[in-house]
Amino acid sequence: MSTVTSLQVNKKDSLDIVPYSRESLGGVLKLLNLSLGEKENLDRNSEYWNWKHERNPFGRSIMLLGYEEKKLVGVRAFLRWQFHWKGQILNAVRPVDSVTHPQARRRGVFSRLTNAACRVAEQDRTDFIFNTPNKNSLPGYLKLGWQEVGTLPVMMKMVKPIKLTWNILKARFRRNHWYGLKENSTFTESLERVTCLFENEREIIELISREAGKGKDESIATVKNISFLKWRYTRHPQREYYVQRYYESGVLKGIVICRMNIRYGSSELMINDIIAHGNDYRIAKKMIDDLIGQVKCDYIVAHVDSSSCGWIALKQLKFRMIPYKGPRLVAKSVTGGKLAAQEL
Repeated sequence: MSTVTSLQVNKKDSLDIVPYSRESLGGVLKLLNLSLGEKENLDRNSEYWNWKHERNPFGRSIMLLGYEEKKLVGVRAFLRWQFHWKGQILNAVRPVDSVTHPQARRRGVFSRLTNAACRVAEQDRTDFIFNTPNKNSLPGYLKLGWQEVGTLPVMMKMVKPIKLTWNILKARFRRNHWYGLKENSTFTESLERVTCLFENEREIIELISREAGKGKDESIATVKNISFLKWRYTRHPQREYYVQRYYESGVLKGIVICRMNIRYGSSELMINDIIAHGNDYRIAKKMIDDLIGQVKCDYIVAHVDSSSCGWIALKQLKFRMIPYKGPRLVAKSVTGGKLAAQEL
């Protein structure tokens, strides 16, 4: 982990960059909520922070803090991630939960913490760094030498188009974009909680191995093992996920993991993951079609890789890509070895 350093911000002030310690958690959470604002659908508390940064199966996050005259003015956290690509495992990190105190902005805190975290990532033999910055932070990334490599597609299908359109117009007129979670009795009765997947770990391990083994060799995809699925979908302290399972002759052939939200006053079904035996789009299509028939909602959204079986299935089920709405992906090669940013 990085050692303590002192970097000059200007002639009068200095920025001390130190590794995160658990004793700093209270100050970190206070600064996060001050800078980012409190959200109705997410409580940035110690349980959430520890789940995200301390218990990640890909490893503990790179976490650096910036102090000016012993006052915490900046936080930079790089979440660890792993990908399959061309038969090998790539180690990556993603900047998250990164803030600067409002009174310390435009003094180089963000860029200095970012550069320091990048140096730690390089020492840890990280292959590349990726992120999906918003429009406000994108220029800062490009200035630091990151490359914009594309947009992550968001697919959507309107189930009740008139109701959805009316709710969006009302929300925008009232300047109310409220977004939160919904425990819907119809939803929870139709599907199983995702914890049921791990009652028989052997069948989910078999499914994962066959799904990964049939993927396109040139595509890059998250490493999905038992540890990752448990962490991502069963141990999140504030999210409840559900699953649609598909069997053929008693053998698990596919799963769709999803959750329900309220956005613009409309019920949203979000598809978070699609795993099909042999990466077969026909299985994915069957599962998604069954899911649409079971769950009552106003519309459905899905984030999927354009090279995956889920993408083909969604297109055949008349899902449409939302123009200009997908997160913009930026990346930076760290080691300069296995993967260049342009190959993502």
